[in-house]
Formats: sequence, structure tokens, C-alpha cells
Amino acid sequence: MDSYTRQGIDARYNAYFNAYNIEDEDLKNKIDKLFEKVNELGESTKDYADFEKQFANSSLNSEYMTLFTEVAMKCQPKEQVAAPTYDENKVMQDRNKHEAKRMLEDVTRPIRRRVRWKMQDTMRDTPLGKVEQLINLKGLFDKHKK
Repeated sequence: MDSYTRQGIDARYNAYFNAYNIEDEDLKNKIDKLFEKVNELGESTKDYADFEKQFANSSLNSEYMTLFTEVAMKCQPKEQVAAPTYDENKVMQDRNKHEAKRMLEDVTRPIRRRVRWKMQDTMRDTPLGKVEQLINLKGLFDKHKK
């Protein structure tokens, strides 16, 4: 049997058990008997497209739907996991936090620049700064020598 055909059959089989809590043994046996026939059909087809075409045109399709309806009427549906909800308050908090951070950066940028410039000026006045200036000057002269 083609692997895609196997996946398609398994998906149909699992649809019963993923959607409903099936505790009735009679219903489980009906599902198993139906899928024995579906598996036989899957074995006789050449690929998944052929399987789907033959399944749709066979009586197995109507048996599948009838059995699904029976299961839905007799069994309790499984609790579905809720989809994530859109929390407008959370989005607004994130926006406000981002905007406050941006504003703080804008306000402190000139101060940070002045501090950096002051540090550079201070470094120039130290002996280490003088050495750095001399090295830069030497490099400038070396460029013009060539």
C-alpha cells in the first residue's frame, strides 16, 4: 500500500477517536470492521489519488459517514483545546513598553553622547591619551612619507 494511502486511511480512522470518547465495544467493533474493508480497498489501489476516487465512489464512503453520525450521537465529544485568544490589553502593554523604551533612548541619547565625548576628552589629557595621539600622528606622517 502507498504510504500516502496509509496516512489517509489512518487519518480517517483516527478522526473517530480524536473527536469522541468511544467506550462502547459494539461501536469500536463496527469501526474496526469498516476499516478492514477500507484497508482492503487501499491495498487494491495503485496510489492515493486512485484510492480517494474509488473510496468516494464506493459504498464505504456512505458507511463511513453513517458510522460517524452514529458515533457522534452516542458518544461524548472530547474536549477541544481552545485556540489562543487575542488579548488587546497585552498588545497595548507591549506597545506601551516598546514606546517607553524608545522614548527613554531618545531622551538619554544626548546625555550619553556628552558622557562619551567627555570620556574621550579626558583620555586625551592623560599620558595614555597623549601616547595614543602621538601614535595617530606617527601614522599620519607615515602615510605621507610613501
